[in-house]
Amino acid sequence: MSRTHVVDVMTSRVISAPGNASYRQLVALLTEHCIGGVPVVDAMNRVIGVVSEADLIRRLAPNPRRRWWWPRSVRPAASTARDLMTESPVLAMPSTTVDEAVRRMRAANVKRLPVVDELGVLVGIVARSDVLRTFLRDDGSIQSDVVDGVLARDFLLGPGSVDAQVTDGVVTLRGQLSNQDLIDLVASEIGQVEGVIAVENRLLTTRT
Repeated sequence: MSRTHVVDVMTSRVISAPGNASYRQLVALLTEHCIGGVPVVDAMNRVIGVVSEADLIRRLAPNPRRRWWWPRSVRPAASTARDLMTESPVLAMPSTTVDEAVRRMRAANVKRLPVVDELGVLVGIVARSDVLRTFLRDDGSIQSDVVDGVLARDFLLGPGSVDAQVTDGVVTLRGQLSNQDLIDLVASEIGQVEGVIAVENRLLTTRT
């Protein structure tokens, strides 16, 4: 089956910030480019962290432990990207599959992943909106993966056993298989095919 990789959907022209970028410079970057976060890079353009809108908002929150007689903390404009960033961010490589990138986003609860090469140098960024493009695969390509890839190659099932039709990314399965466990496994594997939105499992068991 074909698999889309991060390199196929990522944005190569990435807005990034140096570690010494000020709070106001970071705000300007995010607002000017209408983005929710930026990778922070060192002098070699290697990713050392990420600053998000949430990080910037968090910096503005008052310190509940500060006493009224204490001098005010340093104003946000004096903070730097290195101070504000989330260190050791979740990353992807160009060869990472889109499926794996989605899993990493969900596990870390983030909206985007910096993309780096083998040396950790920033080469792109992949966002949720980028990975959603995989659901725009045409029905013919999806059906080919379902029939030739999952059914024929993985389960050795011919069209006489299972009929699979794809409409707007929804796969409808009809036919009969020997047992319910096999039916469930086939439907589960088809659900993992890139671009499949849902599986209408109408398979029946031949057991009585």
